[in-house]
Amino acid sequence: MFRMTGRAVALAALCAGALAALLSYHFLSREGLQAAEMTTPVPVVVATEELPARTVIEPSMISEKTMPVATLPGNCANSVREVVGRVTLTALAVDEPIQRTAISAQTAALGLAYVVPDGMRAVTVALDSIIGVAGFLKPGDHVDVVATFDLDGLNGAAVTKTVLQDIELLAIGAEVLPEEVGKPLGERAARPREQPNATLAVTPEDAEKLILAESKGRLRLALRRAGDGAKLWLSGVSSGTLAGTRMVTAKKVATAPRSDAARRVSSAPAASPAPVAQSKADSVETIRGTAKSTVAVSPE
Repeated sequence: MFRMTGRAVALAALCAGALAALLSYHFLSREGLQAAEMTTPVPVVVATEELPARTVIEPSMISEKTMPVATLPGNCANSVREVVGRVTLTALAVDEPIQRTAISAQTAALGLAYVVPDGMRAVTVALDSIIGVAGFLKPGDHVDVVATFDLDGLNGAAVTKTVLQDIELLAIGAEVLPEEVGKPLGERAARPREQPNATLAVTPEDAEKLILAESKGRLRLALRRAGDGAKLWLSGVSSGTLAGTRMVTAKKVATAPRSDAARRVSSAPAASPAPVAQSKADSVETIRGTAKSTVAVSPE
C-alpha cells in the first residue's frame, strides 16, 4: 500500500491552495469587470417631449444622452439616425430611452397615411371590373386617368380626355400592400380580384381635377408599363370625330319673310342721288379767347 510522506502531503496541499486562489482570482476579476461594465455610461436616444403613439419622429423631438448600462432597458437606439423619420408604436415619456422595438419605419403596414408621398394627396375614385384593368391593378402601379364626358344638348355626343398621366396607385380597395408580398416574385399568382375603388397619389391641384372629372364623367384607368414615366400631349377625342362626322354647333339665324311691297322696292333700280345745291359763299366761325367772329369765304 502506497503511503504519502509528509513532504508529498505538504506539496499537494500547496498545489490545491494555489489552484483555489487562482480560481478565486478569476471569479472576482470577472465579477468586478461585469460590475464596471454595468456602471459604464453609453450613448442612448431619449425623447425630449411626450410622444404619442403613431407620431413621426423629428430631430427636435429627440436627443442623445449617456446613461449607465444597468439603468437601461434592452435593445435601445444609440444614435439619432436610427430614430429620425420613424413612427412611434407606443407613447414615449420625456427622457425615456427609445427602444428599437418601440418604433417602426413608415410602411403600409401602419396605414395608408404613412405611404402618401411628401406634398401629395390620396384621392379615392370608384372602380368596377372594367375600370380596374380586369382586376389586375396592384398598389405601386402607375396609371393614366381617362375621363369620358357626355355633352348636354348635342344628341348624345361625348368627349374622352386623358386628365392625368403617370399617377401612382397607392391602394386597391382596402389593399395597401400587394398580395403574397412575402413570396418570391415568380411564385405570386397574377389573378384578377374584385377592385371596388382605387386610391391615387396626386398633387393638390390634380386632386381638384380628379374629383371634378369623377363627378362629371366616367373614369377609366390606363395601366402603364413599369418604368414608363413619359408624358404625352393628348388633345382628346369626340364621338363625332371617332365616327367620322362633325358636330354642328352653330345656330342658323331665322329671317322674317318680306312683304310684296318690300320685294318691289328692292327689285326697282336705285334712283340717282339728287344734286346738292352749293351755296355761293360759306362762312367760318373763329373763336379767340372769349371773342367770337364769323368770316365769309367765297367758293373757288
